[in-house]
Amino acid sequence: LAYTFAEMTTVTHVSLTSDVPADYPLKWQLQGAVIDGESTAPVFETILRVANDKGIGKCSRRLRQFRCDRPQTRTYEVHYPNDYHIYRILIEEVSNLEQSERNCAQLAEVRFLGPCAASS
Repeated sequence: LAYTFAEMTTVTHVSLTSDVPADYPLKWQLQGAVIDGESTAPVFETILRVANDKGIGKCSRRLRQFRCDRPQTRTYEVHYPNDYHIYRILIEEVSNLEQSERNCAQLAEVRFLGPCAASS
């Protein structure tokens, strides 16, 4: 999952929104890359690493479904932000590893936030 800005942009926070707790990323990284015009492929640097994320919590017990009744959002701070053209989220594990038939990531929205960033 990646987003390319038209110009160099600093992202200080990233927000993930989901209404499916079982499909929320458990272990993931936010990475950034600069487009320099010389490289054929961007080289990504990890700027935020999240392991054993507690996720968005449980849905109401009365809902006997995979979905919550409304989306929930978690925001993460990038401790060492820098300017990049491309930001991507590299998902390594999701919360539903026990359910092989549901081993997928599902996000309703990803938001990159910063002094001049406002993309989702």
